[in-house]
Amino acid sequence: MSQSRALSAALLFAFSQLAACESESGVPSGVGGAEASGGAETNSGGAPGAGGLVPSGGAASGGLDSAGGAASGGDVGSGGDIVGSGGDASGGASPTGGTSSFVLSNPAFENVEGCSVEGISACQVIPDENVVYLDNANISPELHWTGVPEGTQSFALALFDVSYGQAHWVLWNIPPDLTMLPANIAQDTANPAVPAGSQQANANFATTSEHGYYGPHVPCNVYEFQLYALATNKLTPMDTESAVLVWFQLSEHPDLLGVARLRGRGNLTGCD
Repeated sequence: MSQSRALSAALLFAFSQLAACESESGVPSGVGGAEASGGAETNSGGAPGAGGLVPSGGAASGGLDSAGGAASGGDVGSGGDIVGSGGDASGGASPTGGTSSFVLSNPAFENVEGCSVEGISACQVIPDENVVYLDNANISPELHWTGVPEGTQSFALALFDVSYGQAHWVLWNIPPDLTMLPANIAQDTANPAVPAGSQQANANFATTSEHGYYGPHVPCNVYEFQLYALATNKLTPMDTESAVLVWFQLSEHPDLLGVARLRGRGNLTGCD
């Protein structure tokens, strides 16, 4: 592990301790008013890098409605990443100040109401070319968006494992005049040529590249593409090498205008 990623793990540990203290004192932890109102599903899937840190009460991404309840506690794992215990951010709610008309879409699968960790049968399947398992191509999907919040100066995109509560990939400083991303964003660099001016990072447990897209890696988990509209033209993360910490910073960013979400699941017979 690099010194930067070791520092990331230490910082994240500090965040989790602060969140735990807030939770015990009755102050909701997480960002944007996340509500942990249900039991958490245990993380027994054996995902690579499992066992990171989880802020007590669930880390919310900009007003996320955690209907399934994110895990509190969590152990320090070898990856140093956030790993939830099955908490579900169901509903795809927009954060405070956001707009319900901000929509993210993909030509191959749709966002379906009711798709959640507890209701994976409602989820449409993420195409094989966009996943890691079974030696699939692992290319980022083509994405389109509409209903951009007024005042948006840049976008950031995250792939988030809803079942485990961990970010796989974040691409930020996406120009505000774009309304789509092509498939297969370059993975061999932190600064892909498309989209121009952007930067990216993946999770510490990613095995396919050092910087680029790392798709769904557990077949039956629920995953969410999250497009953040920001009222700033340049995001400057505290740690540019950790998708988890970039995601964490995005979720509580003061210039967050809205989040568009596209949710699906991995494909494997018997998930239900």
